[in-house]
Amino acid sequence: MPTSRVIGLLLAGLFVVQAAEPAGSRAGGEPLHKVANIRSLTPEQASGHLPVQLKGVVTFVFNPRSCFIQDESAGIFVGNGIEAPPLTAGDVVSLEGVTDPGDYAPIVKPSLVELIGRTNLPPAARVSFADLMAGHQDSQWVELVGLVRAADSEPGQQTLEIDMGGGRVTVFSPNLSPAELMRLVDSTVRVRGVCGTWFNKQRQLFGVRLMVPRAEDIAVEEPAAADVFAQPLQPIGSLLRFAPRGSYGHRVKVAGTVVLQQSGRALFIQDERHGLYIQTRQAGMLVPGDKVEVVGFPDKGEYTPLMKDASWNKIGSGPAPEPVTVHPDEALSGLQDSRLVAIEATLLDRTHNSQETTLEADRGLPDRSR
Repeated sequence: MPTSRVIGLLLAGLFVVQAAEPAGSRAGGEPLHKVANIRSLTPEQASGHLPVQLKGVVTFVFNPRSCFIQDESAGIFVGNGIEAPPLTAGDVVSLEGVTDPGDYAPIVKPSLVELIGRTNLPPAARVSFADLMAGHQDSQWVELVGLVRAADSEPGQQTLEIDMGGGRVTVFSPNLSPAELMRLVDSTVRVRGVCGTWFNKQRQLFGVRLMVPRAEDIAVEEPAAADVFAQPLQPIGSLLRFAPRGSYGHRVKVAGTVVLQQSGRALFIQDERHGLYIQTRQAGMLVPGDKVEVVGFPDKGEYTPLMKDASWNKIGSGPAPEPVTVHPDEALSGLQDSRLVAIEATLLDRTHNSQETTLEADRGLPDRSR
């Protein structure tokens, strides 16, 4: 091989090695000063505990030992180090620390955090659900728009479930009251916050959430109806059918007789012709025969539509519904989906788990209705 070609290959190899080195490992270990440089490190590089000196604005605070900050290049999680002074979103901080691979993306373990001022939060990048699920928005200050499907207010855990069209995102908002959260259900909202990620132990992304530091970071673009139960009733059988003035995605109201309640999980109702499976976390006891109105979001089920994120009102009581006797083949057709039926068959086996009992029966009996 010619000498000039060997030298050229060696120079090319040297260039590749130098280009792959982390920015903070050059010049005798000078600190990394930009968040984007830290986020570009591989897990192996970040494990080297490279020195860091950053200045940025706090975008969300978990506790005195963990928060998110963002500089002009990107955002990053800061935590698992010293306890910082009391911080809130909008504080400007100067910090020193070292890199760490984190559990998903690189993070900073701080050794010194100083509060040096206040400023506005940075402009939020508008993102889609696909953008969030790509993973590169982890720890970034972003903005999304979607329809609020559900609200939950447990102690220290105020959340909204927002449908962005391509998927649903959990929004954590500790500064909204339970009443304010519930008023947002079925509203179209614009939300600013820090994108957080759910991941497994193999550093693989499984979901995202948005952490909202202030109440003003949730803006209503299209409010929900003041009284959703005041809207006209729809027959259960009309769900997901063509309507010239239909409103896609919003809650609808149906009514029926209770067939079965699985408290805090599900409700089954039926009218004269159709049954409906309803997913609801609403507390309260119902018995077969109770009359209810239900509002919720229609969605496709395995055989027939179902209703998700629903609420119900009891409007009356009556006798428990009588089952309709069907042949096993009729039951499997889906036409009786979610209705109360009776089937004659030979019991073969019975199994139990924590939530239900399953019966295995022989459906080879003759049809005695003929």
